[in-house]
Amino acid sequence: MTAYHCVWDYQLDPTQITVRVGSLDHTTGGEQVRVADIDIHPELADGWVEGDPPHDIALLKLAAPVEATPIALGTSTEPGTETRLLGWGITVPEPEEDTQLPTTLQELDVTVLDPADCASALIDPDTELCTDSPGGDSGACLGDSGSPQIAKEGGAWVLLGATSRGPVPCGTKPSVYTDVVAHADWIDETLKGATR
Repeated sequence: MTAYHCVWDYQLDPTQITVRVGSLDHTTGGEQVRVADIDIHPELADGWVEGDPPHDIALLKLAAPVEATPIALGTSTEPGTETRLLGWGITVPEPEEDTQLPTTLQELDVTVLDPADCASALIDPDTELCTDSPGGDSGACLGDSGSPQIAKEGGAWVLLGATSRGPVPCGTKPSVYTDVVAHADWIDETLKGATR
């Protein structure tokens, strides 16, 4: 699973994408596998639209099985939910031209906010999550797009969101994540179709 805006230009040839599964280092380790197909939300079937569309989500079908166990979808994305952001995005608010992406997976503990707190980002409260920026200088940044927002439910990590967009400079205001839980029915139907 990722953000649609990460893969929209690969739709004609998804096999250009290779994913690495099960490593904390994006340059080595884990399992590498090509992508066979990309499923996008039907609201974006005609392509990317101007502004910030509310269904910034895509599913990547792998060309071969992997040994890693997939994360389960969560059930609650209510304001106040404590979550963790993961990603390999830039770690400074205002990157320079020569700013390097980190090699090691980064994490940040954040809270789901009331959608009104992301009003300036034109958030869709039915399909997106407003995510805080601790200290006013931490949050999603360039290179984090499509990365997961996870939470603990019943002692296990579950998936709640995928990075859609954030402010510039990074971390100065809340970030917007696609609410994966709100897309659970579409995900379920898509996966059923993929296994037929």
